[in-house]
Amino acid sequence: MTEQNSIIDVVPIRHSSSRIGADQVHASGKSEATARDEKRSPSSVLAGLVQTAVGAGLVAIGIPMLVLPGPGLLSIGAGVFLAARGLSKVSGR
Repeated sequence: MTEQNSIIDVVPIRHSSSRIGADQVHASGKSEATARDEKRSPSSVLAGLVQTAVGAGLVAIGIPMLVLPGPGLLSIGAGVFLAARGLSKVSGR
């Protein structure tokens, strides 16, 4: 009668610190930082800069549309989304 049946099944899981870090080797045999830097080509950085500029332009156009007729909030939202994607391309994330 000393046997206890646990209701909760406790299975050890990996800790979040066991994820691949910048100093660990990627599946291709290169470190994570090196694999990430190789993805950023000059054309990708240029495309990111263009996306960021177009996104900032959409935000600039959307601000006056908040008081003038037009979809101001939609334009600002699209501009922020586009600029964020462009910045992520430039930064390589």
